[in-house]
Amino acid sequence: MAIDLGFYFSRLIHHYNLSYSEVLALPIRTFWMMSRNVDRHRAEMDISQLRLLRASQTSEEHLKDFAESLTEQLSSPIEIKRSLEDAEPDADAIDRLKSLLGNAISER
Repeated sequence: MAIDLGFYFSRLIHHYNLSYSEVLALPIRTFWMMSRNVDRHRAEMDISQLRLLRASQTSEEHLKDFAESLTEQLSSPIEIKRSLEDAEPDADAIDRLKSLLGNAISER
């Protein structure tokens, strides 16, 4: 089995608008993860274009539904299901944060 690395390099350069040296600098796991996601990104765009084409050939009601579905997609890429009111306070959170910031706080 042979792998055409030139194809994969070119693919990342084109899709993500990276330079050759930027692709070479990627950790190997990141390189393959980004490569796998190219097809997913393209499929997402193709589905979106197909939905747009379909919506343009339907009634005004379907067009309105399509616009609403796009608006929902734009709302938030991450949904937090839990409420902050349900969260329990973390007594030593401030101390942990200070230790993480360490010198940054003491240098001020």
